Amino acid sequence: MIFQFGIVMLSSPDTPLTTMQEQISGVDKLEHEIIHNLRDGLIVCDSMAIIREINPAIERLFGYSSKEILGADIGTLLPDLSLANYRLESSVFMRCTGIRNNNDPFIVELNLTAVNIGLNSYFTLELRDISNTTRIQESVWSVAQELEQRVNLRTQELVQSNQELRHQISERQAMQKALQESEQRLRSVVTNAPVILFAVDRAGCFTFAEGRGLERLAVRPGDLVGQSLFKLLRNRPRFKKDFARILDGEQVTSMIEINDLIFECRYSIVKDARQEVVGVIGVATDITERKRAEERLLQLANYDSLTSLPNRTLFHDRLTHALAKARRQRGQVALLFLDLDRFKMINDSLGHHAGDELLKAVAQRLQQNARKGDTVARLGGDEFTVILEELTHHEDATTVARKIQDVMNRPFHIDGHEMFVTTSLGIAIFPQDGADIEELLKNADTAMYRAKEQGRNNYRFYTADMNAKAVEHLIMENRIRHALQRNEFILYYQPQIDLHRREITGLEALIRWHHPDLGLLYPNQFLPLAEDTGFITAIGDWVLHKACWQAAQWQRAGMAPLRIAVNLSPLQFTQPALVDSVAAALKNSGLDPGNLELEITENFLVDNVDNAIVTLRKLHELGVQLAIDDFGTGYSSLSYLKKFPLNSLKIDRSFVRDISTDEGDAAIAEAIIALAQTLRLRVMAEGVETEEQLHFLRNRGCDQAQGFLIGEPLPPEQVPAWCLDTGTYRAIFEQEMFWPIS
Repeated sequence: MIFQFGIVMLSSPDTPLTTMQEQISGVDKLEHEIIHNLRDGLIVCDSMAIIREINPAIERLFGYSSKEILGADIGTLLPDLSLANYRLESSVFMRCTGIRNNNDPFIVELNLTAVNIGLNSYFTLELRDISNTTRIQESVWSVAQELEQRVNLRTQELVQSNQELRHQISERQAMQKALQESEQRLRSVVTNAPVILFAVDRAGCFTFAEGRGLERLAVRPGDLVGQSLFKLLRNRPRFKKDFARILDGEQVTSMIEINDLIFECRYSIVKDARQEVVGVIGVATDITERKRAEERLLQLANYDSLTSLPNRTLFHDRLTHALAKARRQRGQVALLFLDLDRFKMINDSLGHHAGDELLKAVAQRLQQNARKGDTVARLGGDEFTVILEELTHHEDATTVARKIQDVMNRPFHIDGHEMFVTTSLGIAIFPQDGADIEELLKNADTAMYRAKEQGRNNYRFYTADMNAKAVEHLIMENRIRHALQRNEFILYYQPQIDLHRREITGLEALIRWHHPDLGLLYPNQFLPLAEDTGFITAIGDWVLHKACWQAAQWQRAGMAPLRIAVNLSPLQFTQPALVDSVAAALKNSGLDPGNLELEITENFLVDNVDNAIVTLRKLHELGVQLAIDDFGTGYSSLSYLKKFPLNSLKIDRSFVRDISTDEGDAAIAEAIIALAQTLRLRVMAEGVETEEQLHFLRNRGCDQAQGFLIGEPLPPEQVPAWCLDTGTYRAIFEQEMFWPIS
C-alpha cells in the first residue's frame, strides 16, 4: 500500500511495473493539478535558493512565465529575503517585498518552511499578495474539498487496478516511499499554516482540525475531533443562529473570542454527491494582536493620554450624538466648560510633574461625581468639559455646577503638597445658546471667561450680551500687550500712616492705565486679564523698577526716606529670576533695600509653602521688607507664618469695611492684630474710609493704616506737595475724640 498526498494505492507482486508507473504518474498529475489550482503562490527552492518548482499563481502574481522563473535565484522575486538566515527544519511567518516583472513592488505575506526530504533539503514558500487589504481571504478548504473528491475518485480507480500491481512489490516499496514523502510535504504545508483549518458535520461536531493556530489554544491536532463546536463557543450563544445561516449557504464571517484570543472565521459548506449539505469547512485566523493594536490606536485616537478622559475628538463625536438626539426628542443639552483657576502658577512653581498629577486628580474627581450617562472630557491644558444630556430644567445644570465646585474646593494632596484649586465654569444650553457644536462650545467658553472676570471660583450661564464682552475682552487683550511699549502705564501712590506716631511711614505703588480710548483704567479693569494672558509678569517687573526709581528720585530731591510698597502677583513670585530682578531694581535706582516692601497674597503663600519659604528667605537676605497682603482671606496657620521671614501683615479691606458695625469682622480684625503682635509683626489695615474704622483700629493696637480717609492714590508729581502739606492728614490727628485709646 502506497501513500501520496493522502492517496492510498493497493498493489500486488503480479502488477506490471509499467502499470504501476502509470498509476504513480497519475498521482503526480493529480498532485500537479492540485498545486496548479492553488490560489496562493507556492515556490519550492533548493538549499542554494534556486527556484525548482512554482505553481501558476506565482506566474500571475509576479508576471513572469515559468520558464523565466525556474532556475532563477529567489532574490529575483523577493529581493529582501535571504534563505541563508534560516536554518533547516524551521518555519517562519513574515512579510516582505516582492518585485513584479514590470519592477512594480508589492507586499506579500510569506510562510517559509524548511524541510528535509531524504538527503535533499528544500524550502517551501507560500505567498499571498496583501497589498489590497480589502481582498477577501480565499477559503483554503474549497481546495481541500476538491482534493478530497478527486482523491476518492482516483482511489476507486486505483483499487480496481490494484491486482495488476502485486508482482511489482520491490518497485511498490520504492514508490511507496516517494508517495509518503509527498504526503509528508503536503501535510507540512497544512500543519504549518498559521491558521486553524477545520471541518464540522451538520450537528456541529468536529471531523477535522489542523494548523499551527491550534498551538495558541494549547490544543493538539486531533483533540477537537468528535467535540462540539457549540460547546467550545458556549459563551457565544448567538453562534447557533450564525451556524444555521451558514448551512443555508450564506456567506458569514464571524469574530470569536476563546481564552482571551480573537479569531476571524470564514466558512464554506460541504455538499455530497447529491448536492446535499453534509457539513461545513472553515479557516480560523488568529487576529488577537491586530485587534489589540486596533484597540490601542482607538484609545490613542479618542482618549487623553494623561487623564484617560475622552479627548477633543471623542468629545466632538459624543456631543454630535447628544445634539442629534435632543433634536429628535425636542430636548435640551447643557455644556459645561471648566477651567482651573491659576493653574499656570502651579505649573511654574511646583513643576510640570505636579501639574500633570493635579490634572489627573481633577479628572478623577470629575469622573467620579458625574451623572450616569454624562460625558466628562479634557480638551487640553487645564480645560475640561461636561456634557449633560436629557436636561429637564436649567436647575439641573446648576446642581451639577455646584457639585463640581464643592468637590473641587476640597484640598488636593500632590507630591507631599496640599493644594487648594478652584474652577471657573461656563454653561451653555442647547438649543437656545447654540444650534451646533462650534457655537455651543464658543458660548460656554465665553461664559467661563465671564466667571473668571467676576472673581473666579464660580459659574455663569451664557447670555447674549457676553459676545460683545468677549469681543471687548479680545480687543483689550491686544491693547494690553502694547501698553508697556507705548508707555501707557503710570503709577499712583497711596500714603500709609503710623497710627501711634501720627506720621507718614510709606507709600503703596498702585498701577493705572491711560487707555487711549477708555481713559484712566483701574487695576481691577485690566490686571485679571493680564494674569490670564501671562503678561502680568512683564507688568509687575515694570512696576517694581519704576517704583524703586521714583522713591530714589524723591529722596534725591530732598524728601525724607519713605517705605515704598510694591505688590507681587502670584505668577511674578514664581519666576526664577524674581530675586535677581529685585536686586537689579535696587541697584539701578540706588534705593536702600530697607525702604522697599514687597507684598504677596496670602492664598498663594499657603498653596506653595516650601517654594515660598525659599524665595522669601532670598528676598529677606537682600534686606527688603516682606508683607502678606489681603491677610485673613486665605487658610494661613500659625505654623506657616512662623516659617516665613515676614515684617508685616495687611488686614484685608473686606474685614475693615464693616468693622465698626459687624461683630464678626471686628472679631477677625482683633484676632489678626493679636496674632501679629504675638509674632512681633507690624500690622496695617487697608481700605480705611471712616473715622469710626480708624478709631477702632488704633484702640485695638493696629500699627498702621491706609485708605481714602487718610489719602487717595496720587500721581507722582503730587506726592511731594502732599507729604509737605501736613495739614492734609493732620486734621484727622487733631480730632482727639477718635484717637484716645479706650
